[in-house]
Amino acid sequence: MANYDNLPEGLEKFVVENPKGIDVKETRFRCKVAANDARYARNMLAGSDLMKFVADMATDLSLRRDNDSSKLANINVNFHQSIFGGETLEVISWPIQEGSRSRFNGIAIYKLVSYHADHWDRAKDTEECYKVLDEPLLCISGTFTAVVKSPRN
Repeated sequence: MANYDNLPEGLEKFVVENPKGIDVKETRFRCKVAANDARYARNMLAGSDLMKFVADMATDLSLRRDNDSSKLANINVNFHQSIFGGETLEVISWPIQEGSRSRFNGIAIYKLVSYHADHWDRAKDTEECYKVLDEPLLCISGTFTAVVKSPRN
């Protein structure tokens, strides 16, 4: 664990967990979806653009567990909710099964902050456009298979 000591006065030290090795049971990251990534009406993102989060998570998990960036062999996901520009997401991945060179992993993408304004008529918007959700909303779930290099002897 790394300690970050140079914090502004008044803030206490915090510890950032940065696990690696075979003991990594899950990885997570939060991100805000860029509004300029939107491709469809009402600022909605295309599913293909959302797959970059799956690829990023596959790379992160493979680097942590195998010290290799891996190649994605298969992605199988279900879309449960639309995702719009400006929303905040949390991406979670975990290992399910490991072979000698392949890794079968689960993935879930949750919406934490939702864009809820009328996208068509900004003049009618009377409240804030973003809402922090009481419960994270499952948007994407599924699995992916990554292939890592064979170990060198």
